[in-house]
Amino acid sequence: MEYENNNVIPEQIESWYNQWILVERLYTEFAKRYDLTSSALFVLRAIFEHSSGCTQRSICEALFYPKQTVSSIIQGLINKNIAGKKQSKEDKRNYDIYLTEKGYKFTLDMINALKKAETEAFESIKPKDMEDFTRINETLTKAIRVSMYID
Repeated sequence: MEYENNNVIPEQIESWYNQWILVERLYTEFAKRYDLTSSALFVLRAIFEHSSGCTQRSICEALFYPKQTVSSIIQGLINKNIAGKKQSKEDKRNYDIYLTEKGYKFTLDMINALKKAETEAFESIKPKDMEDFTRINETLTKAIRVSMYID
């Protein structure tokens, strides 16, 4: 696709890229408050959202994280007595990952603080701007997926 002003596109990509990195950094800094990495924060969210337990595979699929990354994070959470694992009733080859009582309280406190911060941030944006942002972000994500030939 040709654009009339090709100088604008690299600047916009660079700006978008820098914002994306900054958002990742903000989540990393937030996670540090709880002695977590941002990846561990998102794994805990995934486990929390499946209170009856979830498999390592379902976490990998939900977050697009490699199996080794999720396995390492889960082991760290188990070592901290935040999470546990038990053999799956449906498939004896798999384990269900769950939050311990300590882990549930810890994760609930963290998620409540995170949702509060995210809600405050999103509420600071005008509703029409938020609709536009969401629509444009979804469109851009789909376009990048197509341009990178990723299913």
